[in-house]
This record gives sequence, C-alpha cells and structure tokens, in this order.
Amino acid sequence: FMNIHHIICDFKSLEILIIELGDLYHSFVSAADVMLPEQLCTYQDFVDWRDQANEDQARVYWKNQFNEVIPVLTIPTDLERPNVQQFAGDIIVDEVEEELYQQLTALSQKLGVTLYCLLFTCYQVLLNRFSGQEKIVIGTPVLGRTEKAFYNLIGYCVNSLPIATNMNGATRFDNL
Repeated sequence: FMNIHHIICDFKSLEILIIELGDLYHSFVSAADVMLPEQLCTYQDFVDWRDQANEDQARVYWKNQFNEVIPVLTIPTDLERPNVQQFAGDIIVDEVEEELYQQLTALSQKLGVTLYCLLFTCYQVLLNRFSGQEKIVIGTPVLGRTEKAFYNLIGYCVNSLPIATNMNGATRFDNL
C-alpha cells in the first residue's frame, strides 16, 4: 500500500515508481541483481531548469498571449452558489458506448487530431454555447518532461497549459 499526494508525484512518476518497485521485488524473490535506470538529475535540477525556462522566452510569450484580462466564465447553473462554500461536490460516472467511441475515434482520425483534442474542442464549444462568451480559456495538464534527463525522474513535473480559443460564430467546428 502506498499513499502519495498528487502534489509531489504525477502519473508518470507513479508509473516509474511501480515499475522500479516491481523490478526490486523480482530481484528480492529471485535473489538476482537489479539495475535501476541511472538518475541523470534530481528534482531540484528539474525545478531550476523550469524556473530558468520561465524567466526567459516562455514568460514573455505567455505575457503577450494573455496581455488582456481573461474573462471569468459565466455559465448558468441550476442552483445558486451558497454564501459559504460547502465543498459538498459529487461525482458522476458514466461510460461512452462502444459505437459512439468508434464514431468519435473515426472523426478524430478524419480531422487529423487526437481524440483528446476532439473532445477538448467539444468542451470548448459547449462552454461557449452555455456562456455566450467568445473567448474561452481552459487549462490542461501537460507532462513537462521535455528534456531526456527528466524522463525517469520521480516528482511532480506536470505543468498547466492555458488553451485560449476565440469562438467566432462563423468558425466551423473542424477549423476549431
């Protein structure tokens, strides 16, 4: 049993950790030597690299991209927001039927995009229709392990990438 908070470990790190624990366990039960991948850097190296990258071109780029105030998304709700936040959320679990999944996969291939990109665009269109706002900004997680030295690193290497889309009523869905 392992209990690891997501603030210190991303999904890729869990994958690495589970593989390495499996290798160590196999080595233990078979009395064989195990060679874990060499660590090329520390998590602090990753943080330093990320901070340096953010100070340079990336910071200027993103400031130019979001030089205006990002509008708060206002969508109608079925209940009024309470004065005091209750944290009484709920989870809805549903499955996509196989036929719909196949249709979505075929459409994404036809458009030359990933299924994630197709569904993300559908979500943007839905938010546009509910809110009536033309500029929709949604944050999406990205792995953040762009350098080979960080590939086998265990730590929280995920970054949030804001995706801003201007929804012009004349824009076709396949262009979005």
